[in-house]
Amino acid sequence: MLSTTFTLLATALLCSAAPVDKRSTSGAVITTDFPDPALVSVNNKWFAFGTQSLYDYKNIHIQVASSSDFNSWSLHEGQDALPNLPGWVDQSNPLVWAPDVMHLVSWSYPFDREPTRLTHQQDDGTFVMYFSATTNTGGNGNYHCIGTATSSNVEGPYNPSPDPWYCPVDQGGAIDAAGFRDADGTWYITYKIDGNAKGNGGICNNGNAPIVNTPLIIQKVGADGISKQGSPSTIMNLQSSDGPDIEAPAMIRRGSTYILMFSSHCYSTNSYDTLYATSNSPTGGFVRGGSLLGGGRGGLDASLDATHVAFHGLQGDGRRFMYTGTLNINGNTVTL
Repeated sequence: MLSTTFTLLATALLCSAAPVDKRSTSGAVITTDFPDPALVSVNNKWFAFGTQSLYDYKNIHIQVASSSDFNSWSLHEGQDALPNLPGWVDQSNPLVWAPDVMHLVSWSYPFDREPTRLTHQQDDGTFVMYFSATTNTGGNGNYHCIGTATSSNVEGPYNPSPDPWYCPVDQGGAIDAAGFRDADGTWYITYKIDGNAKGNGGICNNGNAPIVNTPLIIQKVGADGISKQGSPSTIMNLQSSDGPDIEAPAMIRRGSTYILMFSSHCYSTNSYDTLYATSNSPTGGFVRGGSLLGGGRGGLDASLDATHVAFHGLQGDGRRFMYTGTLNINGNTVTL
């Protein structure tokens, strides 16, 4: 099994050897509640999209922030990237979570070289957003389903598809959809089956036995980033060491190695963390490595260049601030 080494460095300390895991709250680039940040770069500018907050700007479904240098970030106060929700969403309590945005472009990526040499060959002008929201089709507002939306502008507004992309209410729903494009141009979506929504109580509704699995799934999709092709594959299952939950899958590739990053434990506790696993295939065979982030830091997303990352860090009042970092990949072992 191939593996890859990478170290997360604080964006503000790019020339330092100090790892991201040693950051303090002062290292946050957004200091309001901005959970589950997703990254995308367009025309040398960075954009981040965040979960609907329970603390700040509560009426914004999908938050937006931007940066011209990946160091200083500005929250677009009052801007909603997804102002209109589709009919399948419980409009009274939508709880719009964990967006991800992908730019549908033809591109070449020299995976055996430095990621900064990524080149865009053709831009069709379309951005696809994945999100999850509570469904009105079952579960009394307890189940989320995954939706998609498109826009010609990275900032939106995004126009949602009328039907959910995936809505397995019999399994507790699904959340945390994220796009990944392989070296041959194949698109995939990773996501989590939200089994803990059908749990038996306790922490994150899944702390009491019997514990319900919360598997991470990958689905091949077409060039539109939406149309499913073939059957999904399970790429990670919940283990006893994970506590009640695994979630927030994010996949990158370097060389012939696929790196799956994901969070474990409950998002509202300091046990929440970020783990990694490696494989020589995007659809299975992942072997766990170790922990990348701890202390309530998770929900990590990696940009398409497999270098820049964003994640949130839990604060004492329950808010989750946004942090950023860069990936450095060396050798055949994943370390932090």
